[in-house]
Amino acid sequence: MATFLESPPMGFLQATEAVARLTPAKLEILALQVCKFLLQRTGSLSLEELAAKSSKSFEERETRSMGPSALLDARQAVTALTFIFRDAARAEASPEMMSVALMAASHLSPESCACITKVYRSKHPLLVGADRVKAVLSMGKLIGMDWKLSVATESCECSKMKAPVVVLRFRVADASGQAEAHSVELTVSEFEDFAAKVNEMSAVMETL
Repeated sequence: MATFLESPPMGFLQATEAVARLTPAKLEILALQVCKFLLQRTGSLSLEELAAKSSKSFEERETRSMGPSALLDARQAVTALTFIFRDAARAEASPEMMSVALMAASHLSPESCACITKVYRSKHPLLVGADRVKAVLSMGKLIGMDWKLSVATESCECSKMKAPVVVLRFRVADASGQAEAHSVELTVSEFEDFAAKVNEMSAVMETL
């Protein structure tokens, strides 16, 4: 049987911290949503869409409105749970293996680990089925990208309106060849950080 959660991606521990901030009830709901999404979709995962739908779980207590920090937490939590369930499906991990691996590879509390394991146990037969593993692990192919510089008129990411933003539009084809478009809005500082990471990846690839 393949190893499970032995080589998590960079940023995984930080993402699990967002998971840890959820109450057990909200964590179970979000974990079920991620599993449902994985089982129903093929190709690239629209994590932004799922995170936006899930961000109400991270609403700020004082304002009771969805702020940038809530959406960021939602993105990180969805990303962490998606990796956990996809890696479990790839390794065909048992629920018992899930519990042990989570405790060893993350900073999650025993309660959070138990909650994720509970959801995985309920979806285990579907996630590790031969046809489902292929669907869960299928990756989209980037077939195009457009960008434009715009001015924010309404955005949860920008505290000041009329601030310049960069809108990236990715076109991704799933396993069946069907194309989908996914748009991301970035502030100038966020885009500069994104560009720096792309340049870093390009430099690493040149050494291969």
